[in-house]
Amino acid sequence: VAFNLALTVAGSEENVLLVDLNVKKPSLQKLLLKNPEIKNGISDFCAGDVEINDMIYNYKNNFDIIFGGSPMSRPDGERISQLLTKIKQNYDYVIIDMPDCSSGADVSMISDMCDDLAFVLRCDSTSVSDIKSSFRHVLYSKARFIGFILNEAKYTGSSYYNGYGNGYRYGSYGRYSS
Repeated sequence: VAFNLALTVAGSEENVLLVDLNVKKPSLQKLLLKNPEIKNGISDFCAGDVEINDMIYNYKNNFDIIFGGSPMSRPDGERISQLLTKIKQNYDYVIIDMPDCSSGADVSMISDMCDDLAFVLRCDSTSVSDIKSSFRHVLYSKARFIGFILNEAKYTGSSYYNGYGNGYRYGSYGRYSS
């Protein structure tokens, strides 16, 4: 979802940086690189082994990516703050792929460094208690909460407008309303 959002924004001629801060399970490098054993990522930066410019991978003209690197237990908050402060100066948008809801401390730390925040919810997977718990972590952060993105919703095939055309309904949508 973060990759597709970044790619879409980059299509409007904005300078975009996608940062994989899901450091326990970095996935972007496996998805996008032929050789996913990239040496320069967030984990290397947090360890002090590389500088910011050594991590930036140009994906397309105005679309750069910083990969997670080797899996690590938790990012260094001070180093991540330095990183985000510096890179915000060079990009119109910095989109951060963060850990899932269950890693509340990481989400809380990172969300304090963001301007805006949206939650991606996997249909039939993310529990209401995880959503509420994570929301409590970011409720008092500096980030402005801009909404939810429902991912992997299944089209049910029924017509919403009873014959008027192409309306859509999504299965299990009501489960997130408590």
